[in-house]
Amino acid sequence: MKKIFLIGRRRTGIQTTIKALTIMGYKRSKILTSTSPDNNIDIETLISKMKTLDVCGILIDYTLGDIKAIEAAYPDSTFVLNKRDSSLWYSSFVRYFSKLEGINSQSAYKNKGHYITSYYEKFNNDVAVHFDGRAWKLFTLNLNGSHSWQGICSYLKKPIPSVSFPHENRSLR
Repeated sequence: MKKIFLIGRRRTGIQTTIKALTIMGYKRSKILTSTSPDNNIDIETLISKMKTLDVCGILIDYTLGDIKAIEAAYPDSTFVLNKRDSSLWYSSFVRYFSKLEGINSQSAYKNKGHYITSYYEKFNNDVAVHFDGRAWKLFTLNLNGSHSWQGICSYLKKPIPSVSFPHENRSLR
């Protein structure tokens, strides 16, 4: 089974996608976070942790260079870019990180929506450009509330499950 890497930004439905892929039969999945206490990424450590996984979600602010390193380490892998409408994503981002004040607060970004969403949109565009012409390597999963099994099941050549598409973290929306 090819490895699947979920490369959407935080607050784009990584947990929902992990749950959906588990329902589809991908059993060895995990959401990885930074490996250091100061939240600096050590991509080599993350790459080695991925060896035993079928599906890997990454909740870090990785770069396109990190994605290229993952792709070099696992050339047969598939990437799923989770996306949401920019304004919905930004609202979720602010609500979630505002609750973490004093821990890892991003509340300083509350009134900087244009800058934050521009960063989010640039990342998504950079990923699309990187995979341009290689549709077999990247599937974009838009989780804007009307998502279904059809797209991801068709892309991964899996049957559509008989249960509804999951939606994790509803309380954090």
